[in-house]
Amino acid sequence: MRRILLCALLSAAAISAQNDLAAQILTLKRVYVDKLTGGETAAQMRDLIISSLQGAKLFVLTENPERADAILRGAAEDLVYTDTFQSSEGVDLRGAIGTGSRSTRTSSGGIGRGISAGVRER
Repeated sequence: MRRILLCALLSAAAISAQNDLAAQILTLKRVYVDKLTGGETAAQMRDLIISSLQGAKLFVLTENPERADAILRGAAEDLVYTDTFQSSEGVDLRGAIGTGSRSTRTSSGGIGRGISAGVRER
């Protein structure tokens, strides 16, 4: 019972903190986007963030960090990953031909033939 009460209190505190954060964000008017750390594309990512914020028209962007209500800082790097896969393909072909004879009351001989083929992929 105590665990359920504790979980309920923690959930209520988390929701309250989210609501407080949302209310604080709504009071922001001026935002400064700081230079991003990272690789060569950090400046391009910063430009994309600035253009997105300008397009949203929720904040006034400023070039002076001292006049800003909030400063957006971070890092950006555009990495390209290449996955390497190894595979091999092959064809298996097996054949068998046999002859034989046996003596029973109902049959006196027989010839057997068989072939199998398969494609293998790893």
